[in-house]
Amino acid sequence: MTDILLLQPRHIYAPDYQEASIGHIYMPTSLLTVCARLLAAGVHVKIEDENISRSELSCPCVGVNLVGSPYVASARMILHRLRVKYNNFTVLLGGQVVSGFREEEFASLFGRASINGNRDSNIKSLLKLKSPLPEPEQTSLIPAYQYIEDHVMSMYLENEFCFFLSGGCKYGCLFCAAHHTRRDILTGNTIQVREAYRSQRCIEDDLSYLMARAAALRVRQLKVYLSNLDLFQTPVQLKAFAETVVAVRNRYSSVGLSMRGLSTVQSFLLAHDNCPEVISLMVTAGLERVGFGVDGATEEVFRRTKKAQQTPTTCVRAIQTARETYGLTPETLMVFGHVGVDTEDSLRAACSFTEWAMERFGSLPRPHVAKSVIPGNEGWREESSRQLRQRLLEKPSLFQVLDFTATPSPLTHSDDRFRDAVTQSFLKICDLPGNVTQYVLPEWPCDDHQELERVRAFNKGRYDL
Repeated sequence: MTDILLLQPRHIYAPDYQEASIGHIYMPTSLLTVCARLLAAGVHVKIEDENISRSELSCPCVGVNLVGSPYVASARMILHRLRVKYNNFTVLLGGQVVSGFREEEFASLFGRASINGNRDSNIKSLLKLKSPLPEPEQTSLIPAYQYIEDHVMSMYLENEFCFFLSGGCKYGCLFCAAHHTRRDILTGNTIQVREAYRSQRCIEDDLSYLMARAAALRVRQLKVYLSNLDLFQTPVQLKAFAETVVAVRNRYSSVGLSMRGLSTVQSFLLAHDNCPEVISLMVTAGLERVGFGVDGATEEVFRRTKKAQQTPTTCVRAIQTARETYGLTPETLMVFGHVGVDTEDSLRAACSFTEWAMERFGSLPRPHVAKSVIPGNEGWREESSRQLRQRLLEKPSLFQVLDFTATPSPLTHSDDRFRDAVTQSFLKICDLPGNVTQYVLPEWPCDDHQELERVRAFNKGRYDL
């Protein structure tokens, strides 16, 4: 008998099941990590992905993975379905966004039947576990991978998927809601975070399993996105990973492997200056693309958003070095349009930098619109954001406007002139050759049904990678 059903919600921009049964195919690695930990603790688990088929919700205890703020509404819809089917049910909600809510906000959004699944103590209490769950970094995902049927695993492996390598970032970029160094809003103290790697044993076992499964399913090329928030911040661990990848690839030579990841400008240049062999070894292992967090083009913007780099020249050096020294394809990850920070001049500078980097070094544009207030970042915890938070809590469907690939809305950028300037700058970068961002529109006009349907029709199928 199943103790818990783990559910990956359908992508928010996927078509209805009547239009297409298949949504966005992307292996739900974070959900599989939870699955593997529960299996190790002796829990009977079932796992389903609604991008492949609609769940029957066959168990009254369900764990749901929220992939960012826009999935708040999806989780509430699953709660509604459970409410219709069961008199008594429990939902464990996980994902980084869940940790960004205060307890009263979580209760307001999801009700008393919902539990914060990011807290192991809650899981242990609910499922009556006698011993602690194993740590994510010490847990192999192979038992969870084995749950996946061949036809589904083929789809996952034929598309890009995320490989769980590490979590956490030592830098404190103001707009970021991931697990990173930040300021405690109550005490003013800095909460320091360090990158935490998985055990090399788990890394090697999992990668070997995936390569062998790919070979058995006749998948010829694996496209891997590495989970690191900042790929080069811990070079010693990264070198060990690269050596593992090279060894595994030699054992499964019939399957190719290409990797990409994100990096701060600062960490990449420190690695280049102090241990360039680590970057070279990663290239040998299959690293092909690196998205650099440029996130502006002026010293003032970098300073006020707490970016590690101090000048645009530093960003140029990272992009140029990646391309010319290591043969990597750089990406210009440009999160811009910060309310109260950016100006029309700084927006123009960001556009000019992105276009120049593309023309000069082939750096692929990857623009995102900064949302200054999202669950988990510093803006969410500020007293000045109270009114915006309240609006979102009152109408949870509006959490979609916090999508970083969405153009600005009056909720996120209240000044009309600045909002128009950010929109024009964002779309200008999206129009550049090589752009890799699939932008969407904010589902803001909630009181205008026809306009809302037009927006949703535009967004349909626009999956960002």
